[in-house]
Formats: sequence, C-alpha cells, structure tokens
Amino acid sequence: MFPITESHPFGWLGMLSEVLGGAVLDREAVHGQGLVYTVIDDATRAGLRPEELDSVIDILRTAQEATVAAVLKQTDEHGWQVSLRSRGDVDVAAAAGALGGGGHVRAAGFTHHGDPLLAIDALRAVLAGLALAQQPGAHCIQSALHPLRRFCGCCPGWEGDGRCAERRNAPARVASG
Repeated sequence: MFPITESHPFGWLGMLSEVLGGAVLDREAVHGQGLVYTVIDDATRAGLRPEELDSVIDILRTAQEATVAAVLKQTDEHGWQVSLRSRGDVDVAAAAGALGGGGHVRAAGFTHHGDPLLAIDALRAVLAGLALAQQPGAHCIQSALHPLRRFCGCCPGWEGDGRCAERRNAPARVASG
C-alpha cells in the first residue's frame, strides 16, 4: 500500500476541484494581509478519509495574496474543524486560542459549532484584533481580541473602545509576541 502522499482515490480529484474552485480570497482581512478560505462539507468529502482532506490546506496556503489560509471541514451536522496556516508574522495559534483551539504559530486550528460562515466572521474579527495588537502603542492582546468577545457576547464589560471595563483603568501595554 502506498502512503497517502503518493496516491489518492479518484474521488479526491473531484473533491479537490470543487473545494479549490469554491475558495474565497478576502484581500482586506488581517489589515490587508489577506485571508483565503474554503469549506469541505459532508457532500463534498464523499467518503474520503480525514488524511485526504488535510492536503487541501497545504494547497490553499500557497495563495500569494493571503497571509492566512483556513479550511473548514464538516465533522457532523453542525460541527466544523477549522485548520489554519500562516505565512509571515501572523500567529494563527493566538487566533485559534481565542476561538477555543490551539496549535503552533504557523499551523493551528479550532472547532466551531453552527454556520461555517460565522466561524469565518469570528476568525476575521480575531485576526483584525491580532493585527491591531502588533501596532505600536497597542493594548494587550486580550484587549485587542475584544471585538470577538463583543461578537459572541461573552464579555459583559465591553465598553466599545477596545478595552473592557475591567481593563479600562489599567495602563496600556504593547503585546509581546
């Protein structure tokens, strides 16, 4: 038997064609550094093994116009595994961590339950916060990620200026990275 990297079932070619053909490039995401993403739902995966789906992120991340790539793979009726890859200085582990996942600086992921496009919206918000946190004079990373907390409603102390009520009187500090 050949390793998965040397051969794929014929259905993999059709899945790859459909998934890459449906990829979306958001040039404005990550403050102009770009995000490219695609979705692999149950109908598209058509019985392919998870290992065969994993190759999609490696192809998607080669898009020159995007620093961050994401692939959303359906795991059950409302569940999605989101794989992230980064080129450049974007820390996808921090983004995944803000969304309940984890990983490494250049390769990470998280799980999402619900509409896959809401996962992309949340990811965009987190990536925007990370980009802001890297700018001179930025507040701490938790403050920079508050747009996500406002988005998902889990931070009752949100005051609308980039810092929550608990941190409002705390001195601003540059995020370490």
